[in-house]
Amino acid sequence: MSRICPPPSFAAIAIALTLLIAAACSSTPETGGEPSGEPPGSGGVSTPTPQPTLASESAQISGVDEQITDAQYNGDGTFTVGECVLGPDRACPTADLRGLRFRQGGQQWKQYEGVEFPGIDLSGADLSGADLHEANLEGANLAGANLTGVGLASAILTGADLTGANLTDANLTWASLRDARLDGAIFCRTVMPDSQENNEGC
Repeated sequence: MSRICPPPSFAAIAIALTLLIAAACSSTPETGGEPSGEPPGSGGVSTPTPQPTLASESAQISGVDEQITDAQYNGDGTFTVGECVLGPDRACPTADLRGLRFRQGGQQWKQYEGVEFPGIDLSGADLSGADLHEANLEGANLAGANLTGVGLASAILTGADLTGANLTDANLTWASLRDARLDGAIFCRTVMPDSQENNEGC
């Protein structure tokens, strides 16, 4: 007499499927969570780091960029303002250089350095409101110059002639004034190299 087997129940089918799925998953290598390294075929290529936008030529001159108010960069470390050429050992007495900016602000990727004007003659020039932060003005002639509100923080003024210069509201924080001539210079709300305010001439 043959034995008739009853059809498998739904519960048995569900158990069998569960065991099959578990066996299939256990045969897959574990990845350990998030994938590490570069994806296959990427060749190690990553997203490029944003680069500065300065022109290469101007970037070679102490970080000075091409956006200089009323001045033209000449590519050799000098700048033309009207009929005046600014640069090391140049002469531009009585020039009108109000509000010039030699550094581009707002860039976090670079600490800009100042322009290089050692030995320049800017006697009697109007430099009010100009930005000469970190500028090299060693031995410069600034006698009688209007330096009202000029940014000269960390500037090199070693041996410079500031006789009779107007330094009202100027910022000289950390500037080097060693051997500089200051006879008759006007100090009013002037921030000195030691960060103290000088109001002798107010």
